[in-house]
Amino acid sequence: MELRSLEIFVAVAEENSFTRAAERCRVSQPTVSHHISGLEKEVGEPLFDRDRRTVSLSDGGHTLLPYARACLASARDAGEAFANRSRAIAGALNLGTVEGVEWSPLPGVLRQFHDRHPAVRVRLQSGTTAPLLAQVAQGQLDAAITARPLDDLPHGLLSKVILADEIMALVGRDTQAAGEGLLDLAQVVDERLITYDESSGLQAIIRRAFGRSGRELRPAFSTNDVPLQVALAEAGIGVALSAGSDPAVISAAGVVPLRLDPPIVYEKIMVWQDRPLPSPLGAFMAVWDELASDETWTAPSPRTS
Repeated sequence: MELRSLEIFVAVAEENSFTRAAERCRVSQPTVSHHISGLEKEVGEPLFDRDRRTVSLSDGGHTLLPYARACLASARDAGEAFANRSRAIAGALNLGTVEGVEWSPLPGVLRQFHDRHPAVRVRLQSGTTAPLLAQVAQGQLDAAITARPLDDLPHGLLSKVILADEIMALVGRDTQAAGEGLLDLAQVVDERLITYDESSGLQAIIRRAFGRSGRELRPAFSTNDVPLQVALAEAGIGVALSAGSDPAVISAAGVVPLRLDPPIVYEKIMVWQDRPLPSPLGAFMAVWDELASDETWTAPSPRTS
């Protein structure tokens, strides 16, 4: 059976008229009669009861009608599926991230994005804030999740806040400070400090907080490797100043994370160029807006016992 014949058959059945079916299908009435006759020969019985004034379905026509409709619907669905394939988004999405985004919406958004757009290759690049911002500005990355810098963003970049975070002081469990729960910045200054190096935007944030309290940040050990920061604090070398959202801090068993007074809080943002979005990035942002909306996420608190 040909789809065109089934289409004309359904039209006659719904219009109860060869004339109106011809108008609906934009063919001549003899063409309608030809297709119906062909179907009747194929099934071996009449599909319509005809008289001079009316046309109605025969028993055979009632049997064929649901199958004809199902065939036409399946053909339409197949056409739409292949049309969607031709419109499928492909290419690459180059996304940079700082550490500590595990508790942001990013993992869930990436899963949904890949499910919907499997032809897009996603490349994730880890780094620190300043280099990632520069790579987005230069077009080497489509977007990046970074700490909000103290200075203005590079020209031509847009941003949105995705995560609120806080710097914690990590002390060994056998130290006197471990039982205090809150650590004054004045107490921290004289300790051997372990924190991020100058390439990290977090060091600038910590340095500014110290300056606002009339103190100067003088790290004894500088590394952007947060598990190493934790290990050094656990070994009793000094006090680590680390992002509370980092998994190494959240799961640390050998140190006690203490809040600072005054607190050192900061935001993580997503940045991208202020220009028409490439298709992969536009699709990624659409999934982000759908799943994460404009909500600012707060990282879970590190373990304290």
